[in-house]
Amino acid sequence: MPQGHEHKGFEDVDRRLARIEGHVAGVRRMWQSDRPCHEVLLQMAALRAAIDRAARVIMREHVESCIAKAVEQGRGEEAVEDLTRALERLL
Repeated sequence: MPQGHEHKGFEDVDRRLARIEGHVAGVRRMWQSDRPCHEVLLQMAALRAAIDRAARVIMREHVESCIAKAVEQGRGEEAVEDLTRALERLL
């Protein structure tokens, strides 16, 4: 884990991202093989939903782990500001 701390949902998020990666490749193949646009759009909607679900897991893990730890260390305000900026861009 690159940040030097543990997230209990790390494997879950990693699996989700791997599935998303494969799904993107599949949608690209659909596009390249001239599948009907509505089918491609439906798959893109499914991708968006999968990305949103992965983001929710990451957000929950961040609040439960990183934010809680930052509060314990007296850095809660900074951590909340960082989360707020990230959420503003995500949403």
